[in-house]
Amino acid sequence: SSSSGGGGASKARTKGAKLLRASEIGEALAVLEEGLDESPHDSVALHALIARCHVANQDWEAATDHFVAALDDAGDAMNLDASNRNSNNPLDAEFFYAMGDAAFRRGMHPECAFAYESALEFGEKRIPKSVSISLVHFHLGATRRALGDHDAARESFAKVTNPLEVSLARADLKCEEAACFEAMGLVEEAERCVREAGEDPSAPPVK
Repeated sequence: SSSSGGGGASKARTKGAKLLRASEIGEALAVLEEGLDESPHDSVALHALIARCHVANQDWEAATDHFVAALDDAGDAMNLDASNRNSNNPLDAEFFYAMGDAAFRRGMHPECAFAYESALEFGEKRIPKSVSISLVHFHLGATRRALGDHDAARESFAKVTNPLEVSLARADLKCEEAACFEAMGLVEEAERCVREAGEDPSAPPVK
């Protein structure tokens, strides 16, 4: 894998990013993929942009492949600690939110969890306008549960502040939390969540 160090932003990166912003996805992909051969020093940013192009085309498989390739090429060349990330770093909050979404759609749970957890480290001010933070927490909860981390999953479900954004009633979320407690053998907590779900005025009446 290539390092991201040295050489600065490649011409392919600059041109590809401009084409992507203009929604010229096919042209952007051609420029960026050619850039991978010509400017290996800029491979992290190029892979990140190629991934964004595939997201725009809803090609989740290709998108996740390039998100992962960007991370692989970054390796130790970049400090992935959120406090040291800057605006020129292609591995920004938007990168990780987009990667989390693509990985979730593919059922790639470890990659999804890593991406969303990395994205959330950037803090609330860096949440892209296109991102529903409630949906992120819901997807992260589902992902953590799939990975068997029921306690962390429960915490994620509890952070869904706007259930309507995930097309659920508050009662449904309480049932998700209850399932996590049950998986951990915490029966009383599970029963409490079920009771709270039944008390939710937005829930349909129990027949």
